[in-house]
Amino acid sequence: MYDEVAIVVPWRRSAPERSDNLCRVVDHFARTLPGCPLYLSDDPGYAVFNRSASRNRGVRAAHAHGFATAVVCDADILIEPEALYAALACCQQEHRLQLPYTRCLLCDSSGRTLYEYPDSVGGAWVIPCAAYLRVWGCDPHFLGWGYEDTAFWRVCDTLLGTRRHEGSVRHLWHPPCATQQPGRPEMERALRRGQRYADAHGDPEAIRCVRSTAEP
Repeated sequence: MYDEVAIVVPWRRSAPERSDNLCRVVDHFARTLPGCPLYLSDDPGYAVFNRSASRNRGVRAAHAHGFATAVVCDADILIEPEALYAALACCQQEHRLQLPYTRCLLCDSSGRTLYEYPDSVGGAWVIPCAAYLRVWGCDPHFLGWGYEDTAFWRVCDTLLGTRRHEGSVRHLWHPPCATQQPGRPEMERALRRGQRYADAHGDPEAIRCVRSTAEP
């Protein structure tokens, strides 16, 4: 049923907790999508881990190997199976971004839910590989942590359309990224670039202009 589906997980080894989370994610996919190949993807051209470039590299590889659909999932996210299956079913019919959840639950180190993150649009996507590449993938000009997933959603929502599916994802605990600290140059640049996407959201020409330029 899922012969044309590949899983793409952006990944670069860092803290031990992140490796433990990756093992849980890999095991979860082995149960929910048995037989589907899983690409652990990194772009070594960046000294600091670049999630956008790593996702892009993984989806391009999946597409080159003949897979029609990509489940793009961070290495700290567990997707509820029913929502994932619903998103995959729609992906066979729709050339748009599918969000396989309506609730993002942030967990503590023991796995208990601490907080429900409102209006999340990142961490887990289901999308035709051709559609992903049509909108140029994630923007690699977001360096370090954050905001690239919201920018990608804004591009897809403007140029392709998006659909949500009822369900939850669980965000596993890990130490914060070094580039996550307020005031760091990467964070300030990401905030400015993210605002450009927010201002362009809904305007195809403006979205294309932001995506095609490197200015923050």
